[in-house]
This record gives sequence, C-alpha cells and structure tokens, in this order.
Amino acid sequence: MFRELLLGLYTVQGLADRLRISSRTVRRWYAKNKAPHTVIELLQCLHGDLSKIHPDWHGWSIGRDGLLYTPDGKPFDPGHIQAIIYQRQLVRHLSQQVKQLNREKKEFKFMTQAANEYRY
Repeated sequence: MFRELLLGLYTVQGLADRLRISSRTVRRWYAKNKAPHTVIELLQCLHGDLSKIHPDWHGWSIGRDGLLYTPDGKPFDPGHIQAIIYQRQLVRHLSQQVKQLNREKKEFKFMTQAANEYRY
C-alpha cells in the first residue's frame, strides 16, 4: 500500500525531506511496503482523500494543482475561500442595512399618512 501511495507524489528523498526524516527510513518503509499509519493517512490526503482528516471532508479533495475540490468537482483556491469570509460579512452588513431601511420606510409611511390625515 505504501508504494502505491508514494508513486506519483514523491521520490524517496522527496518524502524524507517533506517529513524531515532520513531517506534511509523511507527506503525501509518502501522495502517493506509498510509505513506508520499517520504517514499512510498523510499520503492518502495528498492523493486527494480528505476524509482522513475528518469524515465531514468525505468527497473533498486537493488536486495536484493545489486547488480544493468540492465533491461535485468545483475548484477553490485560497483566495476564493478567503473571499467567502468577506462575502459573509458583507451579506450580514447589507442585511442590517435592509432592516434599517425597512424600519425607516415604515416610519416614513406612518408620517406620510399622518400628514395626509392632518391636511383633510
């Protein structure tokens, strides 16, 4: 299993550098085709299986292009995700403004009706 996960992602030296361990350790895992559970899960995540992080991430993946993909294949880069936070803040602010304008509209309507009644 270890060899299949390693293929296409890292060289032995590349994985050793990434994990900050010796290449000798990675070669030993490769020879036995067995590595620690956490290393296997890391490689599964890097292959795109984010459910290893948490079950709620089932179906989500990170592509080789570095983008986060939804279960239905929509890509997001870090800028998109950061923008979502700002969009939510903007929606909250605009919702408050709409509520305030609706209150002012009711007040204006009440005052207009009162002024019309006063005239007649």
